Amino acid sequence: MSDITLNTKRFTSASGFAGASINDLVRIAAQAIDYAGEISEGHEMANVINAIREDADCIDANDYGFSFEYDGMTFRIVTEDVMDSMKQDALDNMIYEAQYELEQMKKNACYLANYITIDEDMFRRDMEMDVDSWVSPYDGEVHEMYVNEYDSGDGSIVTRRETLYMIRED
Repeated sequence: MSDITLNTKRFTSASGFAGASINDLVRIAAQAIDYAGEISEGHEMANVINAIREDADCIDANDYGFSFEYDGMTFRIVTEDVMDSMKQDALDNMIYEAQYELEQMKKNACYLANYITIDEDMFRRDMEMDVDSWVSPYDGEVHEMYVNEYDSGDGSIVTRRETLYMIRED
């Protein structure tokens, strides 16, 4: 895990990216790229910031997440609520697929077909170990970061705002 530190008052007290400027998003993106180890060879943090800023018109943002491009790669950063929803959807899809496969097997089964079932709770628990690879299909990695914000006029107090997640989309 990594900490992303901001010194801004532009964000509202709401969660997510409400009130964030493009500059705020660029700085979050650059710090996330650094944490994920995706900085291109020969680039310093200033190069990363400039590269993302040059493609700032490609930043697709809303209050709960944003996508950006860096060095030919596309990344998405989302809030904890969005990541939880993405993981829940992925698990629900896997259960749906497993039930479909089971029904197909039952069609070819003999008298045992009525006794073949799936334990959904156990299956869901087992699948939770692999859920990151479903929400981040490019490389299966979900990078978790804490966002801290200076909360006093002199910058002496830092508070944790929330947890963000970054995935690589391509």
